[in-house]
Amino acid sequence: MPANVVITGSNRGIGLALVSHFLKNEKVKHVFACCRNPAEAEQLNALAASYGTAPRLHLIQMDVTDSASIAKSAQEVSAVVGSEGVNLLINNAGVNEAHTKDGPQSFFGATHEVYLKIFNVNTIGPVIVTKEFLPLLESASNKWPHSGQLSIDRAAIVNISSGLGSIANNNTGSSLFPNVAYRCSKTALNQFTKTAAVDLADRNILVVSCCPGWVRTDMGGPSAPIDASQSARLLCTNFARLDASSNGGFFKLNGERDEY
Repeated sequence: MPANVVITGSNRGIGLALVSHFLKNEKVKHVFACCRNPAEAEQLNALAASYGTAPRLHLIQMDVTDSASIAKSAQEVSAVVGSEGVNLLINNAGVNEAHTKDGPQSFFGATHEVYLKIFNVNTIGPVIVTKEFLPLLESASNKWPHSGQLSIDRAAIVNISSGLGSIANNNTGSSLFPNVAYRCSKTALNQFTKTAAVDLADRNILVVSCCPGWVRTDMGGPSAPIDASQSARLLCTNFARLDASSNGGFFKLNGERDEY
């Protein structure tokens, strides 16, 4: 079990459920819940209050579209963990837009503004967050005595992706989900995952993409088959199984490796 965990987009949905799940395990020393407006995150603040005056949960202000905000959040986390570093970084923050056949993130009604907004959060955000937190991940990794052993307990980056990001499995185009911008942003995120996995292998940092499934959240909508708590539980079960053979992979919620 990772000692120090950082989760972006933690004010609601899957991010909040992941925060709650990790806090239930006493082996997790610190959970850093990052979001744009911690003061307005009612559920997150209620969760923090339930852990008393010596919290394991730390609310961190972070806007993944603002490099200065990301750098500041990394400094705040570093002040707590010190040389222990960060064992697990979960890039969960993400956005979508309403999708219709001729909507601004469709193929037929595409607009620069919406495409750039979605890519900025879903793809560029995780790149910059990972860059800023890399020294803390390296600190955690370097404390392990054996090279080549990869796990979330040592040092890992998990990018929360989507099955819609798979090129190989895209057999529906825009017929069911005319959200081309979202699809492309998650495909690009998967490319970052694979590239970072290769680049960071000699530093013994694990990097994977994971699909959380179709979840009943503000983004997933009320028709989704599972809730955020179920998704978080299954995701964490999968995280625990990750090792060197998983590096660079893209995984379904059932734990099976998916196709890029």
